[in-house]
Amino acid sequence: MERKFGVNASDASSEASIDSRGNVYLGKTIGWSTLLESQRVLLVAEAGAGKTHECDAQAEDLFQRGEAAFFLRLEAVAANGIRSSLFGEGLKKRFDEWRASSSQVGYFFFDSIDELQLTHGDFRNALKRVHEDMEGALGRATVVVTSRPVDIDRRAFADVLPVPQTAIEERHGESFVRMALQGPTDEDKRRSPPFREVTLLSFSDEEIVEFARGQGVTNPDHLLAEIRARHAEDFARRPQDLIELCDSWRDFGKIRSHCDQLKSHIKARLRARPKRKEPAELTLNKARIGVQRLALAAMLGRRLTIRCSAGADVEGSGDAPLVPDDLLSDFTPSEMDTLLQRPIFVEGGYGRVRFHHRSVLEYLAATEIDHLVSSGALAVSAAKRMLFSLSDTEALLPKPSMRPVAGWLAKMRPEIFDTVLKVEPSTLLLYGDPEALSDDQCAQALRAYVQLHGAGQWRGLEMPALQLERLARKPLH
Repeated sequence: MERKFGVNASDASSEASIDSRGNVYLGKTIGWSTLLESQRVLLVAEAGAGKTHECDAQAEDLFQRGEAAFFLRLEAVAANGIRSSLFGEGLKKRFDEWRASSSQVGYFFFDSIDELQLTHGDFRNALKRVHEDMEGALGRATVVVTSRPVDIDRRAFADVLPVPQTAIEERHGESFVRMALQGPTDEDKRRSPPFREVTLLSFSDEEIVEFARGQGVTNPDHLLAEIRARHAEDFARRPQDLIELCDSWRDFGKIRSHCDQLKSHIKARLRARPKRKEPAELTLNKARIGVQRLALAAMLGRRLTIRCSAGADVEGSGDAPLVPDDLLSDFTPSEMDTLLQRPIFVEGGYGRVRFHHRSVLEYLAATEIDHLVSSGALAVSAAKRMLFSLSDTEALLPKPSMRPVAGWLAKMRPEIFDTVLKVEPSTLLLYGDPEALSDDQCAQALRAYVQLHGAGQWRGLEMPALQLERLARKPLH
């Protein structure tokens, strides 16, 4: 299976974008063969997208075909140089032969900028070390550098690892001269630029089937049908997520409820990535405590981004982000950095991160309220004040921004369920996961909803089809 890359907006048409489902790229897409026509490539994608696997596999494939191709950790290269970072005499010999050659192209895959930053390394300085090791051969080197969406010195490639003009001329031959004299033709415009930034695209439906088959799923088409029926695409578009979904499928033989899938998904995204260096040791339990606090603060303060670096303080960077220091006062600075680098968060721009999915944020906020009430740190009455406000008639009404949290919390706490049932039963059906309610609770919610809204004319109320499908799975009589 060959993964596809989306060419970033600066390199593609103005129409390039991701559709509303987040899985269909509407701009220009290319494969590895086209990508490697560019001599400097920045590959940016979220954790779990498969960057490391793709680059490692590509280097191995090229090496087996006799090419000078190498996969290296960028932090190791920054510390020790290219040759000393190569393991095995075969790799070192191939590198020496490439250096001694006058025409052979070398392919270097450096993984990754964000892990370099974890060791307090500097991207520009790392590239200076690469430049030193490639002195005199820059024009014969194709360099791919990977990164999660973090602050990146994007000018470093052009400044430190320029593509010599002679290399561009040799690659394009006579067309370069013609372009200089007559301007670019349509064919010239289609040629790959020397510098390119791309993102690794999420799996298509066909790729989900192929990947699942490789994970030992014997009925991948059935799995895809269940993913669609359960609207579980969010848990299947990235390799790491799909691996977890396939494991669950083999264990249970089905796609579980939205609530159960969400629990497993959160647990998986709070774990440290294997073989990934982190600023500090952080247990799964402490990570869970931290994200619950941040989620509730984000919902109450209506601040969906969280400060993770000084870039968030730049003037003109938008609304103020949530500052985690006070919320995580029992975390060391290194533990806090580790937490914000776990894959439950994604890049939020300007030195910020955000929860990767809104339903994760809302569910975690509800679990934090449940924890505070259960531990005695928060009275039930105070919890209700977080969720409800008084109307002019002194009646309780759910706060619009907190309705999703109330929907999840009603499943966890009977006293919250009873209050929501009384003041706005539609919250129980519209938010959270109706399938996760008990049969009796679901029947009560439906009965209260019909009693409140069943008589009279159309009121502008609408039940999302997704929630109706979840509700329809309950064995109601």
